[in-house]
Amino acid sequence: MDPSETPGPATAPVATTAGGEKPTKERMRISRACDYCKKKKIRCTGTQPCERCINEDEVCEYKAPYSRGRKKQKRKPLHLATPSSDASPMSPPATIELDISPQTQQEQQSLPQPPNEGVESSQLHPTDAVAVSVPAINAHAQPSGPLAPASRSSPEPEESDRQGHFVGASSSVAFLLRLQRRLRRDAGGSSETSVFTLGDAVLPEFDELGFIPPSRQEAEGLLKTYFELASPTYRFLHRPTVERWLRQLYDNGSISGSHSRSKYAVILTMFAQAVRYTGVASNSPNANTGVEYFQAAERQLSRETESATLTSVQAMLGSCFYILTRSRLNHCWSLFGTTARHILALGLHRKKAKFQGGSGSATDLVEVECRKRLFWCAYNLDKYLSAIFGRPCAFHDDDIDQDMPALVEDEFLTADSITVAGRANMNVMLGPLSHQRLGRILSSILRRLYGIKPLDLVTQYETMSELGAEVEAWRQRLPAFLDPEKVDSRLLIPLFQRQSNLLSLAMGHARILIYRPCLFNDYQQIDAAETKANIQKCVEAAMGIVEVIDRMVEANQFYAASWFAHYQAFCAVVVLYTYTIRSRAEDTSTWMRYFRAAERCQGQVVTVAGFDSLAYRFFVIMEEFRSEVVRLLQHCSAGPGASKHHSNGSRGSSGGQEPRDMPAAFLPAESSSIQWPGNETQVDQFGLLDLPNWEQLDSLIGIFQAVADTRRSAKEAWSRLSQFADLVGVGVVTREGFIKKSQEGGFDGVTAIYRTFYSVEITGPFDKDLIQVLPSTVRFICHSGAGYDQVDVDACTHRGIRVSNVPGAVNDATADTTMFLILGALRGFNQGITTLRNGEWRGSPKPPLGHDPQGKTLGILGCGGVGRNLARKAGIFGMKVIYHNRIKSADVTEAEFVDFETLLKKSDVLSICLPLNANTRHLISVAEFDKMRQGVIIVNTSRGPIINEDALVDALNTGKAWSCGLDVYENEPLVHPDLLAHPRAMLLPHLGTYTVETHLKMEERCIANMRSALEKGVLLDNVREQQNVVFP
Repeated sequence: MDPSETPGPATAPVATTAGGEKPTKERMRISRACDYCKKKKIRCTGTQPCERCINEDEVCEYKAPYSRGRKKQKRKPLHLATPSSDASPMSPPATIELDISPQTQQEQQSLPQPPNEGVESSQLHPTDAVAVSVPAINAHAQPSGPLAPASRSSPEPEESDRQGHFVGASSSVAFLLRLQRRLRRDAGGSSETSVFTLGDAVLPEFDELGFIPPSRQEAEGLLKTYFELASPTYRFLHRPTVERWLRQLYDNGSISGSHSRSKYAVILTMFAQAVRYTGVASNSPNANTGVEYFQAAERQLSRETESATLTSVQAMLGSCFYILTRSRLNHCWSLFGTTARHILALGLHRKKAKFQGGSGSATDLVEVECRKRLFWCAYNLDKYLSAIFGRPCAFHDDDIDQDMPALVEDEFLTADSITVAGRANMNVMLGPLSHQRLGRILSSILRRLYGIKPLDLVTQYETMSELGAEVEAWRQRLPAFLDPEKVDSRLLIPLFQRQSNLLSLAMGHARILIYRPCLFNDYQQIDAAETKANIQKCVEAAMGIVEVIDRMVEANQFYAASWFAHYQAFCAVVVLYTYTIRSRAEDTSTWMRYFRAAERCQGQVVTVAGFDSLAYRFFVIMEEFRSEVVRLLQHCSAGPGASKHHSNGSRGSSGGQEPRDMPAAFLPAESSSIQWPGNETQVDQFGLLDLPNWEQLDSLIGIFQAVADTRRSAKEAWSRLSQFADLVGVGVVTREGFIKKSQEGGFDGVTAIYRTFYSVEITGPFDKDLIQVLPSTVRFICHSGAGYDQVDVDACTHRGIRVSNVPGAVNDATADTTMFLILGALRGFNQGITTLRNGEWRGSPKPPLGHDPQGKTLGILGCGGVGRNLARKAGIFGMKVIYHNRIKSADVTEAEFVDFETLLKKSDVLSICLPLNANTRHLISVAEFDKMRQGVIIVNTSRGPIINEDALVDALNTGKAWSCGLDVYENEPLVHPDLLAHPRAMLLPHLGTYTVETHLKMEERCIANMRSALEKGVLLDNVREQQNVVFP
C-alpha cells in the first residue's frame, strides 16, 4: 500500500516474511478507527467510508497519526477540558499543546487553533517559543479538532480534592478544577495539591472544668443578637420558648422538664453563633469565636440519655450552622448527615407524622410550627451543602410532603393559638419563607442541570431557560420590602436589611448555577446568540452579588461569620475572573469593570477574614486565580487587541512599538497583592498548581490582608489612576511585616504612597522608623484625610518625601458635626436620650433646663477651613463668633479675631478646630480651664489629645464646664470612663467625616494629588510644614 494513500481498508496490508513469503492467514483485526470515530471514541467499522460517517453524513478520513504505545515526550501536553456547549462537567478532557510564540500571538487575538493530535512537542514548540497557560475559551476560533463539542457518551471522571473526596459538578470547586486544567503551564504528572482542599483544622481541647457560661446580661444580649443578626432566614427556634429556657437556667441553675441537656445545648449553640456578631472584631486573635460554647453543646448532647427529639435536632442543626463559620466543612458534612437522619427518623419531613418523645401533645402549635421551620431550614442547608460539595442531597423531593411554616411571628405563636400579626406585609417570617421557596428551585437546578444523566445542548439550554424563568417568577413574588429593586435595603431595620441582602445573594447564586456551564461554551456554534445571552446573565448575576456585598459592607453587616455571603462572593468572583480570561483579547471596555468588581469584592472578603474562617480559604483561592488572570492579561497585552495597560516587568512588543513606562503607585489595595498590571515577581509568588492545603493556609494568610478600608466610593477616579500607573497592594497585616517587606525590596520602584487614617491599625503611624525603611524611589505620600498627625512630616522632609492631605474635602462634614454637638451640649440632649432609651421618659429627677444658642458667644480655636465654615453656620443660629489663630487672617470675615486669653475668658462655647502637633498637645488643660467662664461648653471635633481629658472631667465635675460635645478622644478608641458616665457629655465615635459624600470627596482629592505628583511632580495640597520647603 502506498503510504501517501489514505489509510483505512477493512484488511490491513499483508506483511511478508524475510524470504518474501506471505503468511498463510491475513490479519482481520481492524488496526484503527477513522478520525471522526476516534474523536467520538466510538467503535469504527474500519471501512472507508465507515458506517458511522455514512449515517451521519461526515467526511471519513484517516489523517490523524496512529499513536498507540507512543512514549511520553519530555514536554508534556496541556490538559484542557473540552469546551463543549452541550458537555456536562463530566465530559472527558482533550489533550492539546498550545504554541504561544510572539508571532503566533500577533496572528491570533485569543486562543490559537490546536494542532493535530499526536504531533511531536518539538514540532509545536520551537526553542524561542513561550509556553504559557491559556484557557480554551476563544470567542473567535472555529470549533475544530479537539475544541469541537465533545461526545456525551463518555462521561468525564469526577473531580476530587486532595483527600480524595468526591467533588461534584455543581460545586464552584469543581468549576475551578475544570478551569485549572485550562490554565496549567505543565500538565505532566498529577498535582499533589488541589485548588480547594477540605481538611478541617484541629479544634482546641475543651476544658470542661474551666468553662464559664456568660453572665445573665451577656446571655440575654447574645439571645437578642442571635434572633436579630445571626439567623435572618434560618429561623427554626421559637424565641419565647428559648427565652423561657434561658430564664429557668439563670434563675434555677437548670432547665426544667425533659430533655434538659438538649435544651441547654440549644442555648449554647445559639451563644456560639451570636458571639461571632458581637464584641471584639472577629478577625482579632482575642476574639471570642464561640468554640467553647459549641464544644460545651456537644458535651451536653453526648450526655443526653433520653430519646432523640425535636429539641436535640435543633441543637444539632444549630451546631451545623456554627461550624460552617469555622471552615469545618467535613465536620459540617458529617454532622449534617447525622442531623438529617434524625430528621427523617422523627418524620419531620412528613406533615402527618406522629411526633414521639416531644414535650407535649401533637397539637402543641409551637411544636408543630417548629417542626416545619426546622425541616425547611435543614432542607435549604442540605441544598447549599450539596451545591458547595457537588454531592447528592440528603432530602429528596419525592419523599417530602411537609407543609411550609405559617406566616406568623414568634410573639403571636403559642401552644394553643396562632394570631395573625397586624403587620402581615412586614412579617419577619416572610424572609425565611421566601428563602425556602428559592431552596426548592435550587433543588431543581441541582437535579436537572447537574445530575448524572447528561443533557444534549438543546435540552440543556431549554432547561436553563425554564429554570431562569422560575427564578424570575420567584423574584416577582418577593415582598416589596425584600426586593432591593423596589425598596433600598439601607432604609430597612437591620433584620429586614439582612434578609433582603441574603435573599439577593441567594438569587444571584441560583442564576450563576443555571448559566455558569455556558462560560465554557464557544460563540462560534449554531447557538452563538443564546450562548452569549446566557453568559451575560451569568456575569450580571455575579455583578449583582458584588453589589449586594458592597451594600453589606456599607451597612457594616458583612461579618466574619457570614459564611453564606463569603461563599456567594467567592462564586461571583470566580465567574467574573473567568469572564475576564474569556474576553481578554477584546477591548478593555468589555471586561475591565467586571475585573475591577471582582478585585473589589475579593478585597472586601479579606477585610473580614477571621483567623479560622471560610473567608481565609476563599481569599487564598481567589488571589491565586486573580494572579493567573493578571498573568494572562499581561501576556495578552503584548499582542494585537491589547489594552492600554502594560506591565513594567514584561516588555512585549506590538507592531514594533515599546509600551510606555508607567510610574508605580503604591496604595492600600482592594485585595491583598493586587498589582494590575504589575511586575511578575509578586503576581506569581504562589503557583496556581501548588496551592497549599487547609493545614498550611493558616501560616500563609497574614500576607494577604489589605491595609486600608476597601469601601472606596471614587471608583471612576481609581479607574483613571490605573490608566497611567501600576497599583501595587501592600499584602501585609502588621507593622513588622510592612517593615520587613520594605527592607527585602518588596516595594522597590514605588513612587507614591496612598494612605488612609485607618491604615494605622496595621502599619502603625508613619513615623521616623517606618519612613527610614521606605525605598529611595518614594517621593510622595498622599494622605486621605485632613489631619495628618499620623505622618512624621519632619522625617519625610529629611528623606525628600513630600506629603499631602485633603483639608478642603472635610470642611462641611466636620462643621456640621461640630454644630450638632454644640446644639446637643447646649440643650443637654444626651441626658434625655439616655433616659428615654432606658424607658424612663425624662427620668427622675428631670434633667436641668438647657440653653439656646441665640446670643451666646462661640469661640473658635483655629479658624481654618473648618472654623470658617462653622462660623457661617453658627451665625445662622444667632451666635456671636470670635476666633483665635497664631496670626490674624485677613480672609476671615465671619468672626472677630481675639488673643488666646480673651478667647478663653469670653467664650460661652469653645470649639477646638486645630491640627494636632507638638505645640497643640494638651493646649487645653487645667490652667486654661481656670481662665474660662463658669458653665462653659467645650466641643472638640479635631484631635482628642489637644484637650487634657482629666482636666476636662474635673471641669465637668466641678461645674466649671456645664457640658461637652466630643467626636475625638485622647486615647481613642478608648474613652475616659468618667466621660461615658457623665449625663451631659454628648459623645460621638469619631463620625465627623463619616459620610458617603465626604469620603468620596476625600478619595477623589487624594487621587488628584497622586495624579498630579506622578504626572507633574508636584502636589496640589502640600501640608503646612512643607509649603516653603524646596525639594531637589
